[in-house]
Amino acid sequence: ANALSDVYAMGANPLMALNIVCFPRDELPLTVLDEILMGGHTKAQEAGIPILGGHTIDDPEPKYGLVVTGEVHESELIRNSTAQPKDVLVLSKPLGTGIIATAIKKGIASDEVVALAGETMATLNKAAAEAARAHPAWPPAPGSAGGGSPCGSCSWAPAALRDRTRRPGCDRRGCRWRRWRGG
Repeated sequence: ANALSDVYAMGANPLMALNIVCFPRDELPLTVLDEILMGGHTKAQEAGIPILGGHTIDDPEPKYGLVVTGEVHESELIRNSTAQPKDVLVLSKPLGTGIIATAIKKGIASDEVVALAGETMATLNKAAAEAARAHPAWPPAPGSAGGGSPCGSCSWAPAALRDRTRRPGCDRRGCRWRRWRGG
């Protein structure tokens, strides 16, 4: 659901997808691969798009994802860099699934947390995208960073928030805005 949700987050409608699979063919039964592919197929059906093919490689660690192509008119594009100071941030899902994924790999996540994280990660952002299109929070002005505020990459923030608040001209090594302002 991750790649589909990325397309929805930009205000786009997904059109089609490709499977990207890494699978240890000599270590796990192919029935496991069948289940993985069926999960992707189910999400694609939920989004109303076809999976038109993909690529599979033999790899010791199983990995799966979709490459999704979507379409949106430029005037309706939701950018992750147009937030303004004092904007209200609406989260369509809880933050922290990346941390939980690490806890799962280390075997320290509870069954309840694993189930909740799995449910969250498998949920498409389709409804949130429809709501965002119906009630835009700010005009998606192309190239507009607005404000004279430092970007979110200047301080610790989860990546999802940092990307929303980053200003053009800033990078993770430091804020050029602050240097320009003498900060």
